Amino acid sequence: MAEIEGFGVKLHYGTVGADPAAASTGWTAVAEVVDIAPPEVAADDIETTSHDNATHDRTYQAGLVDNGESEITCHYDKTAYAALLALVRTEKAFRIKFSDNSAVSWNGYIKGIGTEVDIEGLTTMKLTIKVSGAIVATATVA
Repeated sequence: MAEIEGFGVKLHYGTVGADPAAASTGWTAVAEVVDIAPPEVAADDIETTSHDNATHDRTYQAGLVDNGESEITCHYDKTAYAALLALVRTEKAFRIKFSDNSAVSWNGYIKGIGTEVDIEGLTTMKLTIKVSGAIVATATVA
């Protein structure tokens, strides 16, 4: 398995249904990203236990998939903050482009945005993006 460096990761947003492999010019970059926590996929559990089970063990099958949320921290910029604040609740395509030019993308919406002020550090803004639908992994993007 090849290891990739975290430095150089980019977050973009674009029109819903945007091609994740398209050139970055079709996407808007979110500037000054410091940390990204990509969405985590989790399947619900559906219990299938019945009185006909041969043992006293509960049984399950996989249910619906919840693709979760992505959390992003950026250096605060008043213009970027205003632009992202205006997108709260607006469905967009989002893409995380890794340093090896692979990517994960999904449709979703900005669920939350806020700022954090550190007396000894820089002011940051935090975004929470809710995934709506499937996550697409792409081996190489432009």
